[in-house]
Amino acid sequence: MGCSLKSSSTSKKKLLAINNDNQFPRVKSSPIFFHNTSNLYDDYATIKYLGSGAFSEVMLCLHRPSNQYRALKIIKKTLIDNSYFYIKSELKEAKIMKILEHPHIIKYFECFEDLNFVYVSMEYCQGGDLYSEIKKISRFNEETSAEIMVQLLSAVQYLHEKNIVHRDLKLQNLLLATSSNIFDVKVADFGSACWFSSNFKARGYFGTPAFQAPEVLKGFYDEKVDIWSCGVILYAMLQGKILYQEEDIENLNNQALDFSIDHSDFYEKTLLIDFLKHLIRIDPQERYTAKDALGHPWIQQHVNRTFGLSSTETRTFTN
Repeated sequence: MGCSLKSSSTSKKKLLAINNDNQFPRVKSSPIFFHNTSNLYDDYATIKYLGSGAFSEVMLCLHRPSNQYRALKIIKKTLIDNSYFYIKSELKEAKIMKILEHPHIIKYFECFEDLNFVYVSMEYCQGGDLYSEIKKISRFNEETSAEIMVQLLSAVQYLHEKNIVHRDLKLQNLLLATSSNIFDVKVADFGSACWFSSNFKARGYFGTPAFQAPEVLKGFYDEKVDIWSCGVILYAMLQGKILYQEEDIENLNNQALDFSIDHSDFYEKTLLIDFLKHLIRIDPQERYTAKDALGHPWIQQHVNRTFGLSSTETRTFTN
């Protein structure tokens, strides 16, 4: 579940009118506390419900000490499997997020825990998510799509260099920092993320089927599942629809994907098609890395045109 709220004139007035801490209910406490949970109830005032995911709900809160808005993810312990979601009694999502610092990854602040819930405090994004934006305008042009892909791929490269695989990259987990026309994308929701290494592959059925790489069904996979998801995201931005339906995932093959891409609205765009096909290779060994993708001519031509950067400066810009 992403930590975002689509702005409206009504909600803006309500948020700006905060001048009395007692006008908002505090997060309800449990009689048994761990990890300084009492600070949560002293420091955070809940404002409104933002949304929910499979295991959690997200609230918009006022963080009293900083007087800033934060998104508070509230995870119900009974819904999560300790073997997948905890490492040595610490929530894996929080353990991963606390070591991340990247302009296009949602910022983590702190984590609390009581008997029934884990509370993860993180950056609040006012602009909603990329899925809502596409629904509103139907599709993006190449320039905007390339700009977003540079931000996304730079975040993915950063994660992979830290031996972290996200496992649930999708339009709904790409948040927009503001509601302006300038797209400042933040990768969110690390609830499915895990570590990997050359000797230890990820395992388990994680992710959203429409954005999920085929090898996930086989049980063991590596960071290349994120690259596949990036390809599906790019296709969705340009076409306003998903590359394939969920029920087709077990029957995917290169020929079927090639047909979908070659018969799309950008079938004459050679560089774009080549880029897409490198992101969604069925064989993960043949699939691009994030670094490869950032160096592709389709990315470079739009980066140069939009930002006036040379290929050697792309990494500096994105990080």
